[in-house]
Amino acid sequence: MSIVSESQAFISIGVSCQTAQQLQRHAGFLSSLLNDQLLERSAFFNWVFVSASDIAKVVERLHSGPIMPHSLYVPTHAQEALRLEDFKLWFWHEKLSDAVTQDDVERIASKYERLRNRFLKMLEKPVRYIVLSNTQNNIEDFYPYQTQGMNISLDADIVSEIACAPWATNQYGRAEMIAVTYPRRWTGRPHPDVSYLEEDDTVWEGSFAHWDEALQRHLIPDLKPNKRWSHENSRSGRVHVAPQRANWENEAGNLSHPPFYGCAPVPAGIDRFASLSHGLQDEAHRKDGRVSSRAACAPLNHREDKHQ
Repeated sequence: MSIVSESQAFISIGVSCQTAQQLQRHAGFLSSLLNDQLLERSAFFNWVFVSASDIAKVVERLHSGPIMPHSLYVPTHAQEALRLEDFKLWFWHEKLSDAVTQDDVERIASKYERLRNRFLKMLEKPVRYIVLSNTQNNIEDFYPYQTQGMNISLDADIVSEIACAPWATNQYGRAEMIAVTYPRRWTGRPHPDVSYLEEDDTVWEGSFAHWDEALQRHLIPDLKPNKRWSHENSRSGRVHVAPQRANWENEAGNLSHPPFYGCAPVPAGIDRFASLSHGLQDEAHRKDGRVSSRAACAPLNHREDKHQ
């Protein structure tokens, strides 16, 4: 699921079902944290598999026109998921290729056309958080990854391509990016909008506690700077949030846990705190030591953009 209110949205954008699952589980927590009423809403990416390197291109496709029955590719092999045209996006929870009928294709196309429109409406909200993760443990067990070229690794170029895409900006400004990864599923230089999680032992759902810390790491700079948040969470996702006065910079030693509790060591050669401002020079865009997605979209002169 994605979660939305009248003025803001946390938009799931892949690469697998865990992103939607964790946003659904955190709806109550985020509502309390942001003093808003965030409700679960299905949208296009909620229960699909999508190759990390195709995400930005898929969103461009969603802007270009409706999803029609002919937009769905039905594989000739048995027991395979339908896909969106020639994109590496699998409709993972729909009928499989050997069971689907033409009526099913029309129904699925109609469903995802509704979800496409809902996704585009979410991008019109004044406040938008685009949420991306590749921390679902069992992705590597399935054929999209094993034989069909699904890329589950993230890097700074992929994250920036999404964060800096034209559709990530509307009349209210640029959306914030929240990316969650494992160190072994991240390659190359760091990016300011990434949290590196310690691996958990869930099959696909992910750790509520680790996601809780990652979301706070991204959101607390957007709250009042003299506040920090203590919380009690449960598996139901119901969280009591109480503000406590603290100074993040001068009283870090008094925190019950450091701001990156629950996160794994970052990949070798990357300083976690340095990564928050890596390659970004504009101090005016800094927010309490974190650089927002809005500041991370300076031209990357050294990058070869394969999509231009």
